[in-house]
Amino acid sequence: MTQRGLTIITQTRQVLSRGHVLWALAIFALAITLRALWVSYLNLGDGNDGWNYWYAANSLADGNGFRTPFSGELTSNFPPGWPLVLASLIFVFGPAFIAAKVFNIIVGAATAVLVYAIAVRLKDQRTGIVAGGLIAVFPSQIYFTTTLMTETLFVTLSAALVLLLTLWLSSKESLRIWQLLAIGLLIGFMSLVRAETVLLGPALLVLLKLCNLSWRTVIQHLLVIAVGMAIVITPWTVRNYLRFDQVILIRSQSANGPFAPVPAGLSPDYKEVVRFRSGVESPTFSESVDYYVPEVWRVGTQGWRKLSDFFGNDDILYLMEDMATGEIRLSILWEWLHKAAPLTDDDEETGVKAEDRFTADLFARLLDEEYEKLRNASDRDVYDVSKQTTLPIAREIAATYVTEEVKAPWYIDLLNLNLDHHDLAEAKRRIRRYMDAFRRDGTRITENLDFAAASPPPRKT
Repeated sequence: MTQRGLTIITQTRQVLSRGHVLWALAIFALAITLRALWVSYLNLGDGNDGWNYWYAANSLADGNGFRTPFSGELTSNFPPGWPLVLASLIFVFGPAFIAAKVFNIIVGAATAVLVYAIAVRLKDQRTGIVAGGLIAVFPSQIYFTTTLMTETLFVTLSAALVLLLTLWLSSKESLRIWQLLAIGLLIGFMSLVRAETVLLGPALLVLLKLCNLSWRTVIQHLLVIAVGMAIVITPWTVRNYLRFDQVILIRSQSANGPFAPVPAGLSPDYKEVVRFRSGVESPTFSESVDYYVPEVWRVGTQGWRKLSDFFGNDDILYLMEDMATGEIRLSILWEWLHKAAPLTDDDEETGVKAEDRFTADLFARLLDEEYEKLRNASDRDVYDVSKQTTLPIAREIAATYVTEEVKAPWYIDLLNLNLDHHDLAEAKRRIRRYMDAFRRDGTRITENLDFAAASPPPRKT
């Protein structure tokens, strides 16, 4: 056996010694307990990107291909790695959120053990205990366990990659072909989970060069790693080319991840949805640049001016709340109301005291007060034409979202259902239809209700 092989075996035995195994098990138990408690406390029906992944996963499990929830069409709008994992879970356990959450619990706990092993390898056991323990209790690592987002899996895969690199590069010798292929395969799958992973090339180049390898050896290593990545990524890229007649490496939102020749970061299918809903052609790349560069300056300068001002100053063009902020704020209000959250301070204006509960009556009173402020605002701050048209509908949406016993996945779903009309009675009917459908079987009504034509049946890939 070579000296290199003996070194790797010795290092592996050190990591797997009795003391290390006991500490690793303790960290794993702590991590898995905290994550299981969190999921049992807040078992979300996921929103945002999680719905995209879940929809695509169910479509894959049913044999209908990789589809977007926006239009039901085949898509390359987001990476397929995590939906493929979810589809595997759905195939085995059925379409239940809890199977994905249990997977996240186990994978998230494994991250803490991997970080422990990395720290032990780079430093010592005490450092490993601290590092692994911090990951076990780190709030954001626990939080994402109950979502259907990519973060939990991706962090675990990243930790596994770092552990392999610390074990295999410690001797500062060239790696075996099988080791390089294993690294490439892992990075390839990570790229299908989070597309930006393909940009690890420069970092690997620097890392290999720091191991005192010749440039020739470094290039050879990178080429073999690239082969491993290509084995994983190429089938998806070929599928995209055959489906969209474009070279889309991983995802077609090029503004957010590599790589596609699509204007303004819009995927082929999403462009059609935008055109269908609004009747407006998607902007070109140059048009987007012409708009967003001055827009960044405008928003930035108004933002700092807003900090020193109050609502009602006619000299300030106020920033609009973006949809993400609206989602977060209404979500928090729902949590406060339905979990009877205690208030932390006295408030003279509202007459509440510390430890008073956030109740439906208090929410209704505050909503009425804020609604009146908007109705009485100047046309510069709130368009007069909206005060008797869209503003009452927005109030109804907010009131329904927060007071319903079942939490809606997306506040923006209710807004989308009420685009292009100003009839409050019709808005109430649509809102009630959405909430009833979601409460009954988890259905999200996302189609344009102004069009009665039935959608065509799904096409298989």
